Amino acid sequence: MSDEGYSLQSIRKVFWPIFGKEHIKFLPLAFMMFFILFNYSMMRSLKDAMVVTEVGSEAIGFIKTYFVFPSAILLTLVYYSLCKAMDSKKVFYYIIGFFFAYFVIFTLFMFPNMDGLVLSDAWAASLTASVPPLKWFIRVLQYWPHTTFYIISELFGSTMISLFFWQLANQVTSPAEAKRHYSMFGLLGNVGLLGTSYALKYALDRPEPDFNMLFLMVIVGLAIITGLYAFVQYQAEHNPELTKDVVKVQKKRKQKPSISESIKVVFSSKYLGLLALLLICYGVSNVLIENVWKDRVRELYPTKAAYGAFMGDYQWYLGTISIFFMLVGSNILRLVSWTKAALLTPLMFLVTAALFFLFIFDSLAGDLALLSGWMGVAMVLQWAVMIGTAQNVLSKSTKYSLFDSTQKMAYMPLDDELKTKGMSAVEVIGGRFGKMGGGVINSTLLIVLPAWTLLDLTPILAVICAIIVAIWIGSVLSLGREYHAAMDAQKESVA
Repeated sequence: MSDEGYSLQSIRKVFWPIFGKEHIKFLPLAFMMFFILFNYSMMRSLKDAMVVTEVGSEAIGFIKTYFVFPSAILLTLVYYSLCKAMDSKKVFYYIIGFFFAYFVIFTLFMFPNMDGLVLSDAWAASLTASVPPLKWFIRVLQYWPHTTFYIISELFGSTMISLFFWQLANQVTSPAEAKRHYSMFGLLGNVGLLGTSYALKYALDRPEPDFNMLFLMVIVGLAIITGLYAFVQYQAEHNPELTKDVVKVQKKRKQKPSISESIKVVFSSKYLGLLALLLICYGVSNVLIENVWKDRVRELYPTKAAYGAFMGDYQWYLGTISIFFMLVGSNILRLVSWTKAALLTPLMFLVTAALFFLFIFDSLAGDLALLSGWMGVAMVLQWAVMIGTAQNVLSKSTKYSLFDSTQKMAYMPLDDELKTKGMSAVEVIGGRFGKMGGGVINSTLLIVLPAWTLLDLTPILAVICAIIVAIWIGSVLSLGREYHAAMDAQKESVA
């Protein structure tokens, strides 16, 4: 082979490490990931556009904490019950059939009749006057069509990606193929965010916004996901050559530990406790900043069409930057120490959140405002939204590359038993409490101070966020010392 041919082959291995018959299963899985992320980012944009502009950004904390979280537990229990009763392939069709039915009903019946389905303002005002602390619970129930859309959209992403896509990929991909295929799934899947961006802008950035077009895209996407899943299963059953090197797991799959069991495991080890604290701090600080940012976006783009069109721009930035970080993230990890790589995410939060809150504080300062007098109120709001958008994009991009990678690397020096139990326990505690923590803080403050808005709470939320990020940085430094000491000890034992 010539040097030129060898060079081209080497380049191909880097940018397209898929060969021969592997394409028969890789391409359907890649397109499946594309449409899952396309649908999820579309649902996420539409649910925010409806809830933030019509119900209020304050409602998000209540919906996530008191509705999404219990619904996720319920769906998980249903999933395990179905798995015991039938083959896992049938479970997929039942679950995606549920999502398909909901979005068809929402598109054909609920959305066109939204005004009639929402409970009356008189009912809400009367009940709120009787029990002021329950104001936002009442509002969430009043706008129950918006609330159900938010819940179902949230459940779709975690269910389709965690329970079904990766389960299917593991069933048909060998360990050797996984090293080459799995990073490509994430890379190509994020192109779905770019697709969402163009769809949102095309349908909403026009004199007569067309939401039905977007709902129809979601329904078509669900149908395509179902078809791709069936195709991969068919190939796996009828083309044994494609799966001959796949590891067949005979033993029963262990379920994740319960919350009580996870707490015991995490508290049994300072190392695991620090790992759980990283996830909790990320989740809480992200929600606290994100909710305030969405409130400012609503101020700048008050209608659901304008808000949805803006989310189209946001999805484009998120997809582009996520792909960039996926490409360069591994190089960052290779060039710097674990501690330095792990510090990049909280330091990014610290800088961008400080700038974001600075512009919001200025808008609250009235006659004492410095930036508003110099730039104008409208310009200060635009800068607050722009910086908040940058923070949100960077937080999610670094989460998928640097944060997740360093967090997984931290398990390397643990023994096999602690590594297995610890990872499951940390994911349960850190994942659940991280996602729920920010919502609990927001909703609790609004229950105690029902007359306040999210903007009024911003100074309190900024202080809480600063404390959490400081704890996050301290946890990284503490864990970094233990991680490097454990890795050095391993090297000495081997030598």
